[in-house]
Amino acid sequence: MSLVLFMVAVSTVTGLLGPYLIGYTIDHYIGHRSSAELLDFIVLLAGVYFLQSASTFLGNYLMIGILQDTVFKMRTQLFEQFHRLLISFFDRRQHGELMSRVTNDIDNGSQTLNNSAIQIFSSTLTISGMAAIMLWLRRF
Repeated sequence: MSLVLFMVAVSTVTGLLGPYLIGYTIDHYIGHRSSAELLDFIVLLAGVYFLQSASTFLGNYLMIGILQDTVFKMRTQLFEQFHRLLISFFDRRQHGELMSRVTNDIDNGSQTLNNSAIQIFSSTLTISGMAAIMLWLRRF
């Protein structure tokens, strides 16, 4: 999970760095027609966006693996718990009601873990990074 959070941090930082580099390039190199240095910045910018894409992909890939493992463990533990229940418990429930609830609840928990945890971390980093960049740029 720490590697996933690291990938989210790299993706967020490179996502913030890209627009800054575009603005810097336009301000310093477009008007001056410095093509050699402009080409260097274009290559740097391409590298930044490639790193952002790669870190986003790797973070999502790793998170999916973690979630699949978590869901597997939850389903295994729940299945073991069902085996410990009395037969009378199952006699009082409608056919398929338990499996439907279990499946829906585990899937909802999985979606919540996938969407919420990473999104909260990413949004917090993005807001903090944007505020830091704006305060830093205000100095100039």
